[in-house]
Amino acid sequence: MDGLSAIGTELISRFGVYALLLIGMWLIIRALRKDAEKVATRMAEQDEDHARDRVKWREDETHLREQIRELRADLEEERRARHAAEDAARAAGVPPSPPASPRHRLPDG
Repeated sequence: MDGLSAIGTELISRFGVYALLLIGMWLIIRALRKDAEKVATRMAEQDEDHARDRVKWREDETHLREQIRELRADLEEERRARHAAEDAARAAGVPPSPPASPRHRLPDG
């Protein structure tokens, strides 16, 4: 610190207070640059995180859409099988069975 004090004293004696102002401004600019680099690094990391999240969300969305497609195909297959069974029962002369759901049953009396 003695060297820095000597430099500061020498600058003040030769250039006055303006030298101190210039040194102070230089230190502030240096600190701001370091902070700006830290912020830029942090923002780049966040951008990378968001990009990874978007990729994961797209993969999840694709997987869910595939599952929905499979469920719809299964449902359609079951519907066709039920209609085929009903058609076969009608052809054999068997009366149709009531729906399984209580909502579809007719109220008594």
